[in-house]
Amino acid sequence: MTRFGKIVRNKKDIDICLINPPSPFLINKQVFPPLGLLTLSAVFKQHGYNNIQFIDMLGEIQIQNPQEIEADIFFIYTNTPSSEY
Repeated sequence: MTRFGKIVRNKKDIDICLINPPSPFLINKQVFPPLGLLTLSAVFKQHGYNNIQFIDMLGEIQIQNPQEIEADIFFIYTNTPSSEY
């Protein structure tokens, strides 16, 4: 099987990246945990996908150059932000 120019022999060779991007509109970043991404991660693991990285950018991690992230499939989580108004 070929994926994006890379020959993939089985599920274990597919690299998956789950990203929770920053949201400057959130009053309290702890109110909206990325449950969708965490659920996806659990389901992928149940189905034999082992190369999963999770990047939570709401915390201290800030990625300077997103092109440096190596993965075959990316999932980006988003929700309706909360605000004071």
